[in-house]
Amino acid sequence: MNKVSTAARSCPVDPGGRPQGSLVDLAEAFPVGQFIAEELKARGWTAPELALRMGWSTGHDAELNQLSVEMLIACPDARVGDLGATQLGLAFGVPAEFFLNLERSYFAWKDKQAPEDK
Repeated sequence: MNKVSTAARSCPVDPGGRPQGSLVDLAEAFPVGQFIAEELKARGWTAPELALRMGWSTGHDAELNQLSVEMLIACPDARVGDLGATQLGLAFGVPAEFFLNLERSYFAWKDKQAPEDK
């Protein structure tokens, strides 16, 4: 039997049918790349070091791996996906769900900011 908390059942919904207080009601959200950039700075890591900690290869592919990390940082719309979230979680010592939730929150917030199509 699927149990739902009393708070979840009584959560009011907006006119679009979404629960109020859901991800789309965030005041602001940030892309995964911004988190990565701040963590690299705080930990004193470089993009190549992060790539190594994510389990990416060295050698010939090292420049491509560094570029991939830099793209995540520079492109707010870059998506990490399940594999990237798992690798980032390994590198930063957090569950993959942290990055998936961060990504989901950012895109839900961004979609909410987009002007309505008329």
